[in-house]
Amino acid sequence: MDLLIYAIIGLFAVLFFGLGLARSLMSKPGTKNQASSKAKLDTNQETKLPYQACKSLLTPNEHAFFKVLQPLVEPHWHLFAKVRMEDIIEVPKELEYREKQSLRGRIKSRHIDFVICDPTTLKVLTCIELDDKSHQKKKSKEADQYNDRAMRDAGVSLLRVPARMSYSEEYLKSYLFEEEAPSESAYAPIATAMH
Repeated sequence: MDLLIYAIIGLFAVLFFGLGLARSLMSKPGTKNQASSKAKLDTNQETKLPYQACKSLLTPNEHAFFKVLQPLVEPHWHLFAKVRMEDIIEVPKELEYREKQSLRGRIKSRHIDFVICDPTTLKVLTCIELDDKSHQKKKSKEADQYNDRAMRDAGVSLLRVPARMSYSEEYLKSYLFEEEAPSESAYAPIATAMH
């Protein structure tokens, strides 16, 4: 019986020592586990956080669109890029908390590609979404339909422009200034607020 008790105590001692050794090996500098746990947990001032700067605020296609759009818009109006939808439309304060949170949840992580504003008041005049191939997916189409409805119901005009390899002033003017829209477009020009 005594031998059995000594064997059990010995087994626990080996397990305890083994776990301590494994823990000390995992916490040695330079090990993979420590680096990933530091990135997750250690946010003090001395530790460098694992962020990196984005190469540009806009994608190459958005940037090409912006370079043609900017001279058409300025100096008459101000042009902003990648504006949070929640900074353009908002949920009324008088709604019940649950409804407010639900409606806010549908727009809070979305943004609008380009926003044209009055230069004095910064009132939003027209919003522009540049629709590339990713907007053809079912989930994206549903999100786009919701965004269109939310903006329309809030009284904010939203123009969708199909993405292309390149853009010309004439192409953009046909959308912005109510000239005849390109035949492949099902988008209605909406720039009456900009006249």
